[in-house]
Formats: sequence, structure tokens, C-alpha cells
Amino acid sequence: ESGNTQAQQLLANIANEQRKLAEVQDAQDLVVPQIQQSSPLAELIERAQTGDVAAQFTLAQTYFNDSANQHSGISDALYWYEQAASNRHAESQFMLGRLYYDGVVVAKDLVKAQDWLKRAAAQNHRGAKNLFALLNTDTKKLKFSEFDTLKAKAREGNKDAQYQLGLLYLNGDKLKRNSAILQNTPEALKWFIAAANQNHVEAQFQVGMIYFDPQAAENRQAEQWLIKAARNQHLEAQYFLGSLYESQGEVDKAAKWLDQAVEQNHESALDLLFLLYLDKRLSSVDKNKAIRWLEKASRKGYIEAQYQLGEYFLQNEDTVAKAYEWIYKAATKSHIQAQYRLGLMYQEGIGVNKHYTKSAGWLRRAAESGQVDAQFRLGEMYRLGLGLPKKQTLAKKWFQLAADQGHMEAKLRLSSRNRY
Repeated sequence: ESGNTQAQQLLANIANEQRKLAEVQDAQDLVVPQIQQSSPLAELIERAQTGDVAAQFTLAQTYFNDSANQHSGISDALYWYEQAASNRHAESQFMLGRLYYDGVVVAKDLVKAQDWLKRAAAQNHRGAKNLFALLNTDTKKLKFSEFDTLKAKAREGNKDAQYQLGLLYLNGDKLKRNSAILQNTPEALKWFIAAANQNHVEAQFQVGMIYFDPQAAENRQAEQWLIKAARNQHLEAQYFLGSLYESQGEVDKAAKWLDQAVEQNHESALDLLFLLYLDKRLSSVDKNKAIRWLEKASRKGYIEAQYQLGEYFLQNEDTVAKAYEWIYKAATKSHIQAQYRLGLMYQEGIGVNKHYTKSAGWLRRAAESGQVDAQFRLGEMYRLGLGLPKKQTLAKKWFQLAADQGHMEAKLRLSSRNRY
């Protein structure tokens, strides 16, 4: 199997698994906030459709991963890669260039490949720069004398020459140059290892990619080399290593490396790390790290993160203004629990001036979506005439809806001994 096919398999496993959110407890009982509702995939699609470039890329990766099992996913993957790439997302531009270059899941098209790789390389994408350079070399035809010089330097121990020679052997069959440099994965691996043992970080990463096999039960050699590159602050190695551990169910190890990539603003690492946190798959979460992830995800536009960050800020009187800011953002995006919380904040004057009419408005939105506590609270406001006309029939209506969901106080309000 060629190195490019192995690399392609690695790329196909970048995408996050689609997963169901676990049942969660009441947010008020939490020290570190946890997620209460909404499908991460559904939210990802919504964000992609509204033009969120990072979401478009992550969604493309998800469809690309699905396409490994069913070919229909590739058309959706290409669509979202192109959407993100058109918005100057360098990783999407690189992926499109690589796909058209490899010609495995789409028809080979070196013109399109060169176009997308050139765009990504212009944004200093390292992988795109390497592959773009190979394509340019292909156009000029590498002379035997140049190849011999490179090989001689590699044999002398020059790690950069060893790395470049490894790239040539890894991609040789794609370049259609001459028989001297036909694609040869074992030879590429030999030179990558030679450079990697001299602490050439890109070579360490390439060795990890070649050894990586998504179908294998374990990937010890891939893990070994990805760790070396990741410890040398190779951003993609940190992300791939996190993805590798996540795919093997070692989520705490995954979180460690994903967190390091997140610190370097790797957006896909944040997506995967945040989903691990939402799904409560991590055995333990450092409070400060969790809040940092929530802040990053909130700024990125994750509705759930905005709500949970607001709940966290509510725990401290000094940060209730921040709580209002984030809960309001989530509430305006139809987050039901945030709407309920915002209604309470207006009713009690927490983080905002007390305003019964606004309280009733937000409680109504949550109540109409079935939030049982909001239904009871809205019934109380009708019963007492707080921000709403005092109407017992409407109070009874909302008490009944809450009681039907098992709300004990609502049942008491409806009982003969506790008529309102």
C-alpha cells in the first residue's frame, strides 16, 4: 500500500465521531458547567450554513470520514471544503489540493490541485508549501544530477536533504519524472527516520503518518513518532495524536494533546476537545481548563458553551454581568435553558435591572418549548399579575402543563386545598 494511501486514510479519520449527548443534571448543581441540550452535529451544520468557516471545515471533515464507509459522503465533503476554502481557510485549501493531487476519491486534476495548494501555501501552510514545491518540480522535471546531489547530501547526514529525499520517494509515482525516483514508501520511510532521529520535526510527523493505520487495533509506532513531533510543538502532530487517542478510547490522553493544540489556536482541536467535554467522556476536568475551553468555544460561536459559561459566571457576584452577556447570547439563539435562566435573571434582578415584562417574555419562550420550570414560573406570574395581566385561567393553563410533566409545586397549585 502506498504512503499516499496511508496518508489519505489518516486524513479520512480526522473528522469527529457523531455522538449523542448524555443526560445531564440541573445546571445550578454544577461546579464546572456541563451541557444540557442540542446535538453538536446539528449545531455544527447550522453554524456552517451561516458562514462559520471553521464549522464548514469541521463539517467537511465529518462527511469525509463518513465517505470512507459510504461513497455518497464525499460530495458533501467537497462542498463544505470548497465553502471554507473560498473563505481563505488554509487547511481546507490544502485538503482540496491534496484530494485532487491524489486522485483517489475524486478525479485526479493537477491543475485544480496546484491552484488550491498555491492558495494555502500563500498563507504559509507547511504541508501545502511542500506539496506545491513537488508539483512545481514535476513541471520542470528534476534532473538526474540534482537528484544525485540531494541523495549524496542525505547520505552525508544532512537532515534537510534526508527529509526532502523522503518526500520525493513518498510522492515519486505521482510526479511521473523518471525511474530513478519512482514512489517507494519503504525508501521514503528510511530517509524520514534518518532525519527524524536528528530531531527533524517535520520528518517525525511524516513517520507518524506513514505508520498510522486507522484499521489497526493499536498504532504504537505512529504514536511514538507523533509524540516526538508533538513534544517539539508540531501543531498538526498534537492534533493528530489527540485524534488517535480519541479513536482508541483514551480520551484523557486525547484531551492532553488536543488542549496543547488548542493553545496554539488549532480550531479543529477545539471542536474535538469541546465535544469530548460536552459528552462528559473525560474522567476528570481541571476547572480552569474547562472554563478556558468554554471561553474559546463561546467566542467561536458554540451556543452550548455560551450558556454554560454564563452559568459559571453566575456563581460569583463579581461576574454576574458577564453571565448575563453570555446567557443572553445563547437565549437569542433559541437555547431553551438559557431563555429560562434569562427570565429568572430579569425576574430577580441578577446581572440586569429587574423587569417583570421582559422576564415573562423570556419565560414564555422557554415554556412554549416545554421547559417545565418555565411553565410553572409563567403560571405564577399570571397568578400574581407580575409583568402580565392577572388571569387565573392562564395561570391554570401553565400550571397544568407543568403538572403534566410531574412538577410538584404546579400540582399543589392545582389541588383543591391550594387554590390560587
